[in-house]
Amino acid sequence: VSQDPSGKYPKCIYCNYCKNCCDADSGCPKSSHEWFWTPSLLSLVARASSAALFHPSLANKDAVTATKAEHHILRLQAELRAVSAGRAAVKEELEKARSEWNDEDGVLGMSPESVEALRKVAKDLSPADHQRARHVLALAHQWGDSKELAATRKLLHEAVQVGDIDSAARYVRSHNASLVADSVHWAEATKMNREYVVEKFSEVDLLAWPGATAPKTGYKLKPRTRFLSKQEWLDKSGALWLQVDEASFADLGSNDGKVVADKSDWKLTTAMLGASVVRGPDWSDDNRDGGEGSVGTITAVRSGKKVVVQWKGVNGVHEYRAGSDEKHDLVYHLLCQRPQGWLCTRPAGLQSPAVTAPGRSSLRCFCCGDGLVPSSMKSRQTFNTVKNDDD
Repeated sequence: VSQDPSGKYPKCIYCNYCKNCCDADSGCPKSSHEWFWTPSLLSLVARASSAALFHPSLANKDAVTATKAEHHILRLQAELRAVSAGRAAVKEELEKARSEWNDEDGVLGMSPESVEALRKVAKDLSPADHQRARHVLALAHQWGDSKELAATRKLLHEAVQVGDIDSAARYVRSHNASLVADSVHWAEATKMNREYVVEKFSEVDLLAWPGATAPKTGYKLKPRTRFLSKQEWLDKSGALWLQVDEASFADLGSNDGKVVADKSDWKLTTAMLGASVVRGPDWSDDNRDGGEGSVGTITAVRSGKKVVVQWKGVNGVHEYRAGSDEKHDLVYHLLCQRPQGWLCTRPAGLQSPAVTAPGRSSLRCFCCGDGLVPSSMKSRQTFNTVKNDDD
């Protein structure tokens, strides 16, 4: 008699033979029928010490699967009841809101056409979309009853009636933007002081009064110089003359002649470049300037309240304090008055290129807040952003 080589049958715990061989072998010292299986054929359901924690049905795979399916069905039913209860609450809230909307439409002061458009779509819109439609129509009501806007109002009402709230909102935004732009243009046209910029290809001489034969004042405006007009005048030929407002330029003598730098102030920085300087009260650079009384020129303004100077007759440039640590290494050599006088925007004739361009206006970019200027004199509807410096 041989043992079961496949290990598919239970074996006797006394003789280690399979059941068939054990029964045929009379020499097995069995006192009772006890068998064991090969461990590789067994699956652990529960340990003997924790058997009380498990339901007897766990020993049956089909019963376990059925229990899981039952629990899953119960969970789905609970979720369905929660969703149904939520939908019922939303429906009740919507019905209540619709009754309130019908009562408030007249209180809003909207036109009969707007009220009718809202009532036609009251049952088809969600509360959020209905609120948007009311808001859009309330904004459009501020336009008034002008005949010029009749076509726009008709498109607006048609869009609301079919539930296209996005198109209705675009109509309102477009028209309101044009109204704001028109109001700003009128405000700019009536301003006494407007900003201009000298074109990068021009250098303008200022005159004593508006006229081609007027003497020069001795002041020049360099390319890309920004200034405000103090007064504007049209001569008989139609040429525009601008009186430069001296307040447009920094007063270099406001600190007892001391050189004080502030790179964030573009007006001050522009006035400082090219200015003549000499030694100041806090001078500490020995004779690198060439000696007492030497005159230098400011060539650059740096952060930290410092300037770069090129001295006459001395090679190289040097950096000096201009308010840094409350020290002033330099003072201005000759304090010139701020530019004064008149200029003609088209000195070579009405058909010639303008030597100035409009500067920043009351229009501002919606995204960054920077000023806007027309991209060209011919196209007044296209605008470019202008940073708060000369770049």
